[in-house]
Amino acid sequence: MLSVLGYVTLFIGTLYYNMYLKEKETRTLLRYACWIGLFGGLTSLIFVLRWNEPYLGIGDTTFIICTDFVVGTLGLAYTQLPIMILFSKITPPNIEATCFAFLTGTFNFSNFVVAPLIGSTINDLFVGVTADDLSRFHILQLIAVVGAAFPFLFLKLVPLKDEIKKL
Repeated sequence: MLSVLGYVTLFIGTLYYNMYLKEKETRTLLRYACWIGLFGGLTSLIFVLRWNEPYLGIGDTTFIICTDFVVGTLGLAYTQLPIMILFSKITPPNIEATCFAFLTGTFNFSNFVVAPLIGSTINDLFVGVTADDLSRFHILQLIAVVGAAFPFLFLKLVPLKDEIKKL
């Protein structure tokens, strides 16, 4: 059921991008994506600390589905689609498929190999959460929230539309 919700989220994110965001600056959209990443990290921290039920009055299942739906939809619309569009604009002719394959491979490598590897290394070296002892899991989630702020440092590296036209 959650995978179906994930596909619905992808579809809605694509529609949202096409209707409202495709004319915006990529750097601006990525700035919003950074804020969405922080929001997603904070909602996960709220869930880990169990604040969703007593302070917000929202049950676990409803909280997870709603926050994942919102963060997933907006994350796609503000992160992946603008970067793919940016790459399509700066890619030289006749190598579009190669660049698209490189970009999607980079996304997958980053999300499914590098990020878990870094997370498990941080856990092993500094926090020590195990399947038997989750008492410090909130510390890992706090580290994730702090880590979600790092992309703000690199936003200036994303070219603006005028800079792309000059190329």
